[in-house]
Amino acid sequence: MSEILKKFIKKNKDNIKDLIKNNKEDTIIDLILSKENKKYLLEIRNENYKLKKINSIVYSKVFDIIKMDGKIGIIRESGDYKLYEWLKTDVNKEDINLVKNQIKIMNSIIGKNKIKRLDDIWIKKVNKSFPVVIKGTNIKHNGNLIFLINLGKKRASINNLNNEIRLKNLKNLYSKEELKGMYSNLFLEDKDIFENLIKNKIDNELILRRIECNQIAKLI
Repeated sequence: MSEILKKFIKKNKDNIKDLIKNNKEDTIIDLILSKENKKYLLEIRNENYKLKKINSIVYSKVFDIIKMDGKIGIIRESGDYKLYEWLKTDVNKEDINLVKNQIKIMNSIIGKNKIKRLDDIWIKKVNKSFPVVIKGTNIKHNGNLIFLINLGKKRASINNLNNEIRLKNLKNLYSKEELKGMYSNLFLEDKDIFENLIKNKIDNELILRRIECNQIAKLI
């Protein structure tokens, strides 16, 4: 832990406890330290949450854990982008395929705990020539290395991750009321209309109507 981060935690302990108290479990908050021009994460979990630690460049380091009001706040290393946000930048198909391969490789070599959710996958920018070898496996990255926040017992397939991306796309671009007005004749049951549209493969057309989402629509 850097001296700047250590001093920040000590000085802002009460403020951090307020953040833990006033935010829901499973919330992740950015902590920006301007003095070292670096971002950290405050991850809020239930006090019984079992923290998984891996000694690997692709797994987020934990610097401190603060308890408050039946919850814990985990202060940890941050990647540069959440995977979903990275996909919205100007990335090419080759880089996307490299990241997809990294996800598959990591799920096969990191042990019983697997990559579980889209929100647990970040992108860490590294030098393109930087060699990454994990458990004897060479990880090709082209400067974009997956960076993991948490792991779970159930593996998320690329297909499941794509479905999470599609769900985020719809929720970012359309309100539930807007979609219900457009498709009230199709979905009369009281179920999640976003998931229904994805299940019936109607979401592609909706996403492509909104030009600003064209860059990430190509992953689907």
